[in-house]
Amino acid sequence: MNQDVLKQLKDIHLPAPEAWWHLPWGIGLLLGCLCLLAVFITWAWRPLKKRYHLRKSKQALQHAIKEELQGIEHQFQQTSDALTMLAAISILLRRVSMTVFEDEQVEGLIQSQWLAFLDSKWNKEHPKEGFSSQRIAALLSMAVYQKTLDEHAQQAGQDVLTLSKLWLHEVVDVSF
Repeated sequence: MNQDVLKQLKDIHLPAPEAWWHLPWGIGLLLGCLCLLAVFITWAWRPLKKRYHLRKSKQALQHAIKEELQGIEHQFQQTSDALTMLAAISILLRRVSMTVFEDEQVEGLIQSQWLAFLDSKWNKEHPKEGFSSQRIAALLSMAVYQKTLDEHAQQAGQDVLTLSKLWLHEVVDVSF
């Protein structure tokens, strides 16, 4: 009888090894959502990062323009040399225009075309005497070819400085 009972016994079988990734379906769904969230955050972060860098570069441009214009104004107040100031203002306005309005052909504009371009970029209605006004246009166009300026032209130089500040404030949003 012992022999019969022993023959009826079967070997002990170990259970199959557990899968290395055996998780309930809820946890799988949660991990899938987390992966989708990571992809979405990465996708959404790029425009935010680009906007941040554009804002920083705009602030750097505004700061550089403000410092340069303050330097020009400070030098003009010390030396009262309107010719140097007008040349520096003209160069600054051209550089700012080439930087801000990249899509437009600013480099080749001269005299009345250049002044009309400046007047066309006012966001709001420009002052009564814009860059194209006869007094300021003559000063900006011809001052670089003169050795000295008379008293009337010196005052007009101050007006050009003020008008340039207004233009830079409106076009590039530089605050003074």
